[in-house]
Amino acid sequence: MIDPFGGIKAFHNAFRKDVTEIDEAVYDVAANGGDLSPVLDRLQPFSLVLGYHARGEDVSVLPALDRVVPHVAKAYEIDHRELEVMTEALEKIMSARDERGAARAMTALTTHLTIHLAKEDAHMYPLLRAATTTDEQLKILDGLVAEIPGEGFPALLTWFYGLAPAEERALVTELWLAMVGEDRLLWFRGVARDCITSEGWADLTRRFPALA
Repeated sequence: MIDPFGGIKAFHNAFRKDVTEIDEAVYDVAANGGDLSPVLDRLQPFSLVLGYHARGEDVSVLPALDRVVPHVAKAYEIDHRELEVMTEALEKIMSARDERGAARAMTALTTHLTIHLAKEDAHMYPLLRAATTTDEQLKILDGLVAEIPGEGFPALLTWFYGLAPAEERALVTELWLAMVGEDRLLWFRGVARDCITSEGWADLTRRFPALA
């Protein structure tokens, strides 16, 4: 059975993996010396996709949550705005080559994001799952995805497919295919094929022959 909110959790897991590895890389530079430029290069797609994800939740997920349990969504929206402030500030600190400042800011971001994602997985999405049908969840997910600009999809897919394990890549691909429909299948296939390793693509085409 298709699992729309499971796809969102797969993205949460990718955020956890990426932010932890970036945090470790920043700490290593601050402790042992080195160049922050490669870390900044990695932070930028992370920040981009996190921004897409937060805005999508603002527009589609939080209004649905407010209909189910009023007055709860605001706390998650506050978290999203703080994440925007923190990622923008962190990029500026890294660009200024302030290694110690970057380490402090990165640790704060990692902590805040980890707690935020844990709350969503343990509280927000279970509330929505219990009060909505699968079709309603797909509509919520579709509204979230609609906030991603077309030109942003390659970066988002490259980021996600590069971090997620095979089962979560398959789960999210199944959801993409359910949402794009036959009319946009060729478009999705062309974009996705360029955003994943040859080994990963072979696995997906085996699981989903429509992609071949």
